[in-house]
Amino acid sequence: MDTNRTWFHTTSTGQPRSAQEIVDNLHKANAGNSLFLLNVGPDLSGRIPRNYVDRLKEIGSLQ
Repeated sequence: MDTNRTWFHTTSTGQPRSAQEIVDNLHKANAGNSLFLLNVGPDLSGRIPRNYVDRLKEIGSLQ
């Protein structure tokens, strides 16, 4: 989901991709009979960052 394309916590992670971009990618994966994994890693305190939680909720509302 991250604009930096990282799979682990770094101090310089970007912002989550737009909800529409993620939903578009999900539809492309579904059309190709593929799985689509949204990878959201915890921050240094072990919690999912609030901006990612908000983006996941937004994605859910677009489905």
